[in-house]
Amino acid sequence: MLSDRIFLSHSSIDKPFVRQLAGRLRLIGLTPWLDEVEIKPGASLIGEIERGLDLGPFLFPVVSKNPVKFRMVF
Repeated sequence: MLSDRIFLSHSSIDKPFVRQLAGRLRLIGLTPWLDEVEIKPGASLIGEIERGLDLGPFLFPVVSKNPVKFRMVF
């Protein structure tokens, strides 16, 4: 059986849209992974994102015309 978890990958500038999307996904019985809900203060950002990606089979990238405001270097 597939998991109903969906990892929502997005830029922080798109957060209002992603919050609405997460709410709509919940209404149809899916479980979105949203950073501001799942990552607790003091937790490892990268570690929690990796954990979120491991929880379910679905990755939903949110891509918009909004520019990325910062650049992460790994």
